[in-house]
Amino acid sequence: EIGNLPSQILDSWVYLDGLDKFCLHTLKIHYYVRYVDDGVALFKTREEAEDCRDRIGEWLKKERGLTLSPKKTVIHPIEEGINFAGSVILPFRKYTRSMSVGRAFEAAYRLHRQAYNIDAFNSVNSYLGLMRHSVSYNIRKKLCEIARLDNIISHDCDYTKIFYLNEVAL
Repeated sequence: EIGNLPSQILDSWVYLDGLDKFCLHTLKIHYYVRYVDDGVALFKTREEAEDCRDRIGEWLKKERGLTLSPKKTVIHPIEEGINFAGSVILPFRKYTRSMSVGRAFEAAYRLHRQAYNIDAFNSVNSYLGLMRHSVSYNIRKKLCEIARLDNIISHDCDYTKIFYLNEVAL
């Protein structure tokens, strides 16, 4: 369960806005992006990356009382891929993380068993929305086929969303 997602996003924007400003204006990181509590920065050298990581860690501890996760804070060549926001991003292509694909299939099977499970329906559509921005046509097709139920649920021709065939009062 994600909890109160709008509250989490608002807290993240307000609470970590100072981090964004620190990274962009003080550290002058040109390639930096953050989504909620997941962030990526690109550097030319390992030394530059290590220095910025240490300075970000110090800023988080001093200004917000937070620490960087040692397991999730990694420095490696971009060719190995960047695990970010449900995807693995490689030069010139992007894939959906295996964990995200697994959860998408769990939701599709749940929807197949309970056609009017609105949480499962919304989850499948959310994962399809994530996957349409990556190399995932065959995965999306299989997800839609699992979720499809004759006369109840169908999908579009590009396998990017599912929908109820008749309006349903949920």
